[in-house]
Amino acid sequence: MLSDGKEVDIEALLIGTQWLLTIEHNDSGGKTYANISAAMKAPPEQHLKAWDEGF
Repeated sequence: MLSDGKEVDIEALLIGTQWLLTIEHNDSGGKTYANISAAMKAPPEQHLKAWDEGF
């Protein structure tokens, strides 16, 4: 869910594309949560081969 309350299908957004993600870790109640705090589509010249492209 985005900060403005809108829901986003992150998996559909990311499959088949390459993104640069900034992950922010927060501790709460003895648990650690990882949240995407920023996302930017990677430039075409920075194409990295995925380990398993069969997802």
